Amino acid sequence: MNSNIYMLPSGSYRVKVVCDGKSYGHAHRTYGEAMQELESIQSSHPQKNRYARFWEKVHKPESGNGCWEYTGTLNAFGYGEFCRHILAHRYSYELAYGPIPHGLVIDHICHNPACVNPKHLRAITIQGNEENRKGAQRNNHTSHIRGVTWDKKNRKWRARAKHDGKNYSTGRFDSLHDAEQAAINLRNKLMTFNDLDRIAHPTTK
Repeated sequence: MNSNIYMLPSGSYRVKVVCDGKSYGHAHRTYGEAMQELESIQSSHPQKNRYARFWEKVHKPESGNGCWEYTGTLNAFGYGEFCRHILAHRYSYELAYGPIPHGLVIDHICHNPACVNPKHLRAITIQGNEENRKGAQRNNHTSHIRGVTWDKKNRKWRARAKHDGKNYSTGRFDSLHDAEQAAINLRNKLMTFNDLDRIAHPTTK
């Protein structure tokens, strides 16, 4: 949630902005009403205008639905950090859609961690976020292809997938290409949010 808006036990939302020792803000029935008051306070007090300072650090393409690149501080994983470790993509999501539902994380559909375009963000389960991965595990030094590793004993490429805590195998192959396609087909069968597989490599019938 926006760090200036807090959910009260009653389910309403409280705006609280502190500046120069003074506290500003009231309780509101909806998140949208709270955002309106927050923006009004920020407009009246430029030194507190977190909203404006955030968008100053965002580069938008002139046209199209491309990524909105966060140009401020990036952490070690490439995610934007804003105003004392607020993750930029989460802040942008909340500005557009409201509070992040409990138990969900924000997934980059575009696979660009520096992107803050709300249309490229979605609230999703941790498992769904893991499904929407790009590329192989970092420790996969044999094929560098997601789900494909070299079986030294059998001297073949092995195609696998992990889903919901379980490991699945779909066989071993002489061809790296065949193993890659088999791993993709297996993920398409098991998973829902593996977008890159479904867009670039539809399941072979």
